[in-house]
Amino acid sequence: MSIEKINKDMLRTIGESLKKTRQEHKVTIREMAIKLGVTQNTIVNFEKGESNNLILFFNYCYLFNVKIGVNISNEDKRFTEYDI
Repeated sequence: MSIEKINKDMLRTIGESLKKTRQEHKVTIREMAIKLGVTQNTIVNFEKGESNNLILFFNYCYLFNVKIGVNISNEDKRFTEYDI
């Protein structure tokens, strides 16, 4: 499997997860766009995995108090969780 395919799958999975979180909090796309200062189209594209905007990702996580797990592939640490 190519790295490009893996990246697209990862972005789609992240987008779907954040969309589900937004919906569970009963926040509309319009409300989310206003909170983040972006267009509704930006939110839709992000939730479909068509955007790799890291700042938008962190802002989503911050608004919904989502913990981010980062895999570290060295021998010293296998997994670190950051609470943002």
